[in-house]
Amino acid sequence: MLTAYEAANAAVPAADARWRIEHFGHFLVRDPARTPERLARLRRLGGIPSPQIAFLWRLTDTNIREPDVDFFALHTLIDAGFHPAGGVDTIGTQNFATYPMFSIQRAVHRDSKFGSIVQPGQAISVIEAIRMFTIWAAEANFLERDFGSIEVGKIADLVVLGADPRAVPASQLAAIPVDMTILDGKLAFERRRP
Repeated sequence: MLTAYEAANAAVPAADARWRIEHFGHFLVRDPARTPERLARLRRLGGIPSPQIAFLWRLTDTNIREPDVDFFALHTLIDAGFHPAGGVDTIGTQNFATYPMFSIQRAVHRDSKFGSIVQPGQAISVIEAIRMFTIWAAEANFLERDFGSIEVGKIADLVVLGADPRAVPASQLAAIPVDMTILDGKLAFERRRP
């Protein structure tokens, strides 16, 4: 993939190409001879890893014992200067996984459906995980001027959560409900309270 992007960039140079690799980061092989250089090549290209962190939930205890592999190495990527773009996927037919807080919990708590905590050293902060699904996702799509953060002049697409994700235990992030959704400055959803 990197070789193809480098060739495309050489053929038609683009100052701000934002080459993306979708589902990037399912695993990074611990290869001290090649992995750092591959990440450096991606940085030189201005590349953007776009991991689907929700898939960490499906890793079995057999998967996570695979030697010399870092699964969804978000901490490594952020430390290397990347802004990984958050995205959601259904993990097949499991529609609950499309809720961004489900993925944010995986990024912060690193828990699988089998109860294992997968490589906690690759966990990131709640704020970093929120950035993945807001400003960094907007940057990956050339939309940061209009979306991704709450600022004057931007399109007012936002949610109001039922709890502060910074104050909730990491194991409960996916349980935070959405109280309100605003699209383009207009109320689109408001949760009924009992």
